[in-house]
Amino acid sequence: MTRRRWPFVAGAVTVLAGLVVLVGVTREPAVTVLPALAPSAPARPNPVGTWELTHSFRLEPGWRVNSQEVRELSSTSQLAGPDEGGPLYCTMTGHAAGVAMPRLSGGRRVQIGDRPGTYVSVDPKHRSRPHGAFWRGPDGRWANAWCQGGRTPSLALAEQVRFTTTPVRVPLRLDALPTGYHADLIEVRPPEEDAGPDVTLLLEPDDPDGPLPPLYALASPEPLSKVTRKDESLLLDGRPGRASAIGRSVCLTDRQLLCAGVQQTDGVGNANRWPPGQREPVLTTARSLVSADPADRSTWFEGRRAFPG
Repeated sequence: MTRRRWPFVAGAVTVLAGLVVLVGVTREPAVTVLPALAPSAPARPNPVGTWELTHSFRLEPGWRVNSQEVRELSSTSQLAGPDEGGPLYCTMTGHAAGVAMPRLSGGRRVQIGDRPGTYVSVDPKHRSRPHGAFWRGPDGRWANAWCQGGRTPSLALAEQVRFTTTPVRVPLRLDALPTGYHADLIEVRPPEEDAGPDVTLLLEPDDPDGPLPPLYALASPEPLSKVTRKDESLLLDGRPGRASAIGRSVCLTDRQLLCAGVQQTDGVGNANRWPPGQREPVLTTARSLVSADPADRSTWFEGRRAFPG
């Protein structure tokens, strides 16, 4: 199981809400011109991991995939399943070859297709302990599926899982990371109608207990809307952009919505000034963004090249 839970995507949506403010501009603010950075080499593949989707589904009616998260050696799908009281929240994680399965406490034997498995119930006193359905595919890789409805929907989800390996392609990459950060995951939300998918690159601080907040880099097919007078106009290495202290974000405005910012920021309750130490990492991330043509998938980057090595 990944440590990140369902609210992850909600955080990205909240960020977007903070970024795109539909308020007219009555006066164009002064433009802050940042000095040019030295040209950077193309981002190298990460030295560790595959950064690929590890599974697929043959979903029955009533199920849907809401988002997928790709890490170095695993990928997780967030799904909704059918239920009389409304859709169930479910999560499925598949691991790359060579990743060890955790030691399970208790549980009962179950059958998932033609494969033996184990189902472990949630421990109310220790909810972080491994729980859900655990089983191995034909090639020895293991997976974990869990639905909030318990054993029956968890096993129903597991039955629809197929162990596959699928390269991930994304419309943006980072040529550099801010000091004190490392690559954490790539999140892809399914496209809506004719639009392309929303893609987020998430960066975690090297010191999880330190003062630095998690950062994101976001590409979306949505255009930028008008911004408020409180936003700062920027010219980042010749590229026009906007910085929002309220949204804790910096967006490039020469293409589709392409932004960097602080993850899980409440754009409604934030002050009009950046907290100490937050603006510079966000600016560094925004200046390191390289965008492919969102309409031409042949120009997109492999997931393993989304972050510098």
